[in-house]
Amino acid sequence: MSTTDALIAGLAAEAIPTAHGEFTLDRAKAVEKMRASQLAAPHAYVLELVQCGCLRDATRLDFSVDADDMILTFDGAPFTSQELERLDDALLLGKVPRHAQAVRKQAIALNVALFLKPNFIRVESGGYLLERKPGQPDRITRWHAPRSGTRIHVKDRLHLGLLAEMVKGAAEVSFLRERCRWSSVPIHVNGRQVSGMEFAPLGKVEIAADGVRGAAGFEAGAPGMLLLMKDGVWIESQPLAAGPLPFRAVVEGRDLTKDISQASIVHDDARKVVFEQVLAARAAAVARLCARAAREKRVLATFEEAFRQELMEVKDLARLRTGDLRALADLAVWPAATGDCRPVSFTRLLQCMDAFGVVPYSIERFRGQQLEGAPCVLYTKDWSTFEKLCGLLGGKIRNVTRRISRRPPRFIFNFGRREARVSRDYKYVQPIERGEVALGSFNEPPSLTFLREGRLLHEMWRPAGLLGIQAVVEGEFRQGSSGYGIERDANWVRAIVAVFEALPELYARLAVQAAKRPRPVARAVAAWLHVAARADAPDRFLAECGVPAGMRPKTPYTPPDLGADSDHPLAWFPWIRSGRRLLSLREIHARAKPVRYVDADKTAADDVLSLTETERGVLQCVLGAQHLVPFGSAASNTRTMDEETFLASLRDAIRGFYGVLKIPLDVAPIMLVDGAGPVVSGSDGSIFLGREHPLITEALSDDSAALKVLVHSLLVSAMNRLHLEISDHDEVRLQALLAESLACEPARSQVQSAAPPRGFLERISAEAVATGWISDALEVRLYVDDPAGRGKFVGAAMARREGNKFSLQLPAFVKDGYARRIFAYAVREGQFHELSSSPRIFCSPATWQTSPIGYLDVVEESGVVRGWTLDPNTPERSIGVHFYLDGAPGKGEFVGEVDANLPRPDVNDHRGYPGDHGFEFQIPAEHLDGLSHTLHAYGLDSAGGHNPELSGSPKTFGG
Repeated sequence: MSTTDALIAGLAAEAIPTAHGEFTLDRAKAVEKMRASQLAAPHAYVLELVQCGCLRDATRLDFSVDADDMILTFDGAPFTSQELERLDDALLLGKVPRHAQAVRKQAIALNVALFLKPNFIRVESGGYLLERKPGQPDRITRWHAPRSGTRIHVKDRLHLGLLAEMVKGAAEVSFLRERCRWSSVPIHVNGRQVSGMEFAPLGKVEIAADGVRGAAGFEAGAPGMLLLMKDGVWIESQPLAAGPLPFRAVVEGRDLTKDISQASIVHDDARKVVFEQVLAARAAAVARLCARAAREKRVLATFEEAFRQELMEVKDLARLRTGDLRALADLAVWPAATGDCRPVSFTRLLQCMDAFGVVPYSIERFRGQQLEGAPCVLYTKDWSTFEKLCGLLGGKIRNVTRRISRRPPRFIFNFGRREARVSRDYKYVQPIERGEVALGSFNEPPSLTFLREGRLLHEMWRPAGLLGIQAVVEGEFRQGSSGYGIERDANWVRAIVAVFEALPELYARLAVQAAKRPRPVARAVAAWLHVAARADAPDRFLAECGVPAGMRPKTPYTPPDLGADSDHPLAWFPWIRSGRRLLSLREIHARAKPVRYVDADKTAADDVLSLTETERGVLQCVLGAQHLVPFGSAASNTRTMDEETFLASLRDAIRGFYGVLKIPLDVAPIMLVDGAGPVVSGSDGSIFLGREHPLITEALSDDSAALKVLVHSLLVSAMNRLHLEISDHDEVRLQALLAESLACEPARSQVQSAAPPRGFLERISAEAVATGWISDALEVRLYVDDPAGRGKFVGAAMARREGNKFSLQLPAFVKDGYARRIFAYAVREGQFHELSSSPRIFCSPATWQTSPIGYLDVVEESGVVRGWTLDPNTPERSIGVHFYLDGAPGKGEFVGEVDANLPRPDVNDHRGYPGDHGFEFQIPAEHLDGLSHTLHAYGLDSAGGHNPELSGSPKTFGG
């Protein structure tokens, strides 16, 4: 059986025949085609000869290359006459033993060399001579002087274009020097050795396994790369994105296979084994590099940033404490913000977390200062670093910049003397017994300043709810026991009470003097009325200032008369928006009841009010909650129904609806729509339920009890699915419990539960408005930077009855561009219950001109690119992203752009910015060519300023 017949028989044995017939194979034409297309670079035939020699177990290869000759001599097993006669047949064979692969390599090399039109090609091996000439058949003769090895001679014929052909010799030498530098077999070119170059990166480790050998380590300034070798020749390079540290390896695989172009390695199991061996060696290389960096400052400085990035990629914190990456955690590469500001190790930060409870960090440096209780403070301004550390540490990282910077100095009496007076720039100044209270800019944080003998003793940035309040009080105050601050004694409490007693007269004067230009001060008046309209206003004010309950005096207080016949200046002051006008409380009283309203960010007719949460709370106190209803709500359009009437109307509506049916409830409306889709929730809190949902089907076939369970279970399960991510299995169990507990209760009952209140801090907008909901109409209190008891109190709000939702405007001082934590608590009978999703990270829009920020998350193998970007100056708007291939703008190729307008709730939660800022981009198909490329992503400044490259860019793909 011939070689061709054997090949066909082998293919047929592994296939399922679908048709039978005959074909003719022209051997001469097949060989001619292979000669013309076997190698992309014809002069690379010398590399095939190198592999041929290595496969024949040669111990040395000698090349002699000049303008018209290429002579190769190597030892090892010589070729037999049968192998030389069937040289071209080897091109059609499948997998063959290692020694037979040399025949194929020689066949490829000689066929490509013929394409260069040499004068002749001669192969002397053993006792035979093979001679090839272009256009003539091969000739094999018995050689008179048998060789122990092999000699291959490619001779150019002499012609006028010889000078043009001289570059051939240079090309062959270049291939040998470049591709054989790491070969273990000695290779000499024109008497000089080109192989045996040592691969000596930092942290070098040897790789030795069955069929795989090589070395790996780290090289500064070079991208991660795997150089694959086969039979002494470097075949191709593959990007090695194993981590931030630039890991490089040179590996030779015995079982690797080249593709038909002879320039790439086939992606098979052998190649996968090589990659696994390389990645397995990386951990040992990291340990060696860390050990060297601990000894040599030069190495530490070179890889400092890469060490930090490498550590932040770790998912298991135990590996850094006691595992194989302990050496990485012990490197002092993390900048410190306090003390001597010398770099600290991650192990030191973990020790700080164990002692302090969290890892404190600062965006400023405080040389010579320390944070009480914390051995060290991390210094970082990079948002991506914070995100990664937050994930690695389980959220136990906190910004303490304000806590350090606002700490009064130990020697407080070094300040100059001053009078107990506020700045002359303030207006509506109200004197008190030993000081003054005034209203300043409503964008400034409220402050209370305490003086002793004319010297500054303490400052407080409270109360948060009263905009622009500035108070300076002098008294017999005492210094705190720790050497700074103020002693919270009876004198301190009396001073705060004096400030509160001055506020009614201050705001009354404000209302009279500012009546002609009410808009700038309307918010300040609303904030004061929100406090003053309650009978417990003094107690609430003292609580906001941090006065413990046991020290609050029973201050007599009568809320201002703001009724329909009141002559109080605040009753006449116009501050409530209705259409294009501002109305006073007297005008509101004169309107028909109930008074309708919409949210402040919406516009409505002149007979509908536009109210903020604070304004709504004031009007509910003044008018009564029953006389203030949302525009278009069920309360303003329908009468109250008892349970039986409600269930009957619900049953009739479900059976006869067409299109979309809206069922109003106390908390949120249920929207019944066509189809059988899952329960989902809309942006306005509406719950959408498919008409063919099993619960609807059951409700139609059951009595009113099933409808009752339907309403409650849908309401609770959908809201919890939205906020607590309850699974389908948990929802089924929840519905079963509801069916058991609610089957005998009225569908619209308002039973007070003894269980802790439930709630959710939904979001904090860029305008510093906190919104959410709680299960009961309770008071919600917010604190900044720390939990209740340690953090700064920033305001309180009452949840409105319509949906038990709340909204609160945070004070201006938190809008400083820094990341802050906002804690939210529901207060019931003096007990604090933290809401779900509390605390939330809030970072206000930058008030200065700044460039876009963002992160290039991933470039998938399919070419899909994902990430996010935004402009802090205009966080509510989506900006564009430009993409460049293999270089920055001006060097790389522009491949497309996209708008960052996809939802990214994780970015909204952590940054506190509104809007959608995610992007997804598909790399054009012509660039998905299997080669290695780098993709650069740039965020476009909304004001036409600097367009920075996003963090995480560039990323490598392909290859």
